[in-house]
Amino acid sequence: STDSLFLSALSTYSDEDARSKQQHVDSQNILLWDISSDRKTPVLSGIVPLGAPQTLVRFKPNDARELITNGPSQVFFWTWGTEFFCQTPHFSRQDFRQAVGQLTVSTFLPGMTQAVTGTSDG
Repeated sequence: STDSLFLSALSTYSDEDARSKQQHVDSQNILLWDISSDRKTPVLSGIVPLGAPQTLVRFKPNDARELITNGPSQVFFWTWGTEFFCQTPHFSRQDFRQAVGQLTVSTFLPGMTQAVTGTSDG
């Protein structure tokens, strides 16, 4: 987080590896550590919705209790207190005037309640 009090990470997710081994696809987790604590384990863990692996996590610059994650096809907005709460905007290809590539990066706009997401198409 920008206040240097928290660290967040996403656990790995390998749908292809699980399928090749004919195993159940494990869930992916979003994890939160309190850096000011002596605790070695996360203070909070949440489950990423199945089928939407995430590859990036960022804190909202002016509020460490809000995070954004994205994967190739979906963006999630997270808030936390005693647990993680996840929301996702619903959109489809018809919402855009052109083909949209894979989602690559998301970030909150400074000083605003909005976020932007970049794609492999630019």
